[in-house]
Amino acid sequence: MKKFLLIALAAIVPVTLSCRSEAETKVQNDSNNVKSVQTKNDNKLTDADETTQRPEKITNIKASLEFSDEKPAILSIINTDKLSYKAVGLRKGQIMPKHKSGLKSLLIVLEGKIEFMINDEKFELDPLDTYEIPVNVEHEIRGIEQSIFTLTQEK
Repeated sequence: MKKFLLIALAAIVPVTLSCRSEAETKVQNDSNNVKSVQTKNDNKLTDADETTQRPEKITNIKASLEFSDEKPAILSIINTDKLSYKAVGLRKGQIMPKHKSGLKSLLIVLEGKIEFMINDEKFELDPLDTYEIPVNVEHEIRGIEQSIFTLTQEK
């Protein structure tokens, strides 16, 4: 019986090590294919307490939106000749008044809850809900609670 166990172990251990080695090689090869976003260490921002460093291209939407009682908070994230991507923040009860857009827009709720009004219809959108806003149709948005959503427009 001992002889059988020794033979079995002798057969299993090299196979296990071989599999592990192949898996490690695959992980190493995969990690070699990953492209780093940040190429220089001097290209960093620091938080207020200077304990966390972040690449300049990172924008925290929630931290960057400047909420006010007077008007919706709007943060332009990308604005090119082909694409507009904005984040909008509404306080509870705040309204983005009736307006139309000449571009088809995709709205995505990130947090909170909003009421969307279009064509005499009202409906609520919750976090991670999306809505494709048609071109040149008047609509209005109200924050049911403090909310953040994004608007993507292809130009």
